[in-house]
Amino acid sequence: MRRIRSLLQPSLRSPLLLLGLLAAFCAGLSGCGLVAAGAVGGAGYVAASGYTSREYVGSIERLAQVSRQGVRDMNLYVLSEDRQRDDAGETRLVLRSEFEDGTDFRITIRQKKASVALVEVWVGHLGDSGRSAKVLDAISAAYERMGQGGQQ
Repeated sequence: MRRIRSLLQPSLRSPLLLLGLLAAFCAGLSGCGLVAAGAVGGAGYVAASGYTSREYVGSIERLAQVSRQGVRDMNLYVLSEDRQRDDAGETRLVLRSEFEDGTDFRITIRQKKASVALVEVWVGHLGDSGRSAKVLDAISAAYERMGQGGQQ
């Protein structure tokens, strides 16, 4: 009985033990915080390195036509098109397609200036800059072949 009573009575060691556990817990949290911050930073790097983009002279409609042709030149098909307007009122056109292996990709076209449009390509969920560059190369080849204002 004496042993049980001594375990239940607060002693000087209990607060120190509790303080030590609390310090270890906080140290663990700060380590997790560093891991979480590293994961977020890594995701930002993947997002920045997972797509390619180029600027072209022309309107969104013109670059959409060229992009569709570039996708066809790769023996692929545009599966959907979606025109969106962001909060700033800027319009963008998103073309969606997929490779033969089922990996999806999207082509986003935004008007930068009156005569310049930005074409961005993103492949898959995490991004694949190599495959994005291949799609963008096909779009560039179609742009050159179709000429500045002409059509194929």
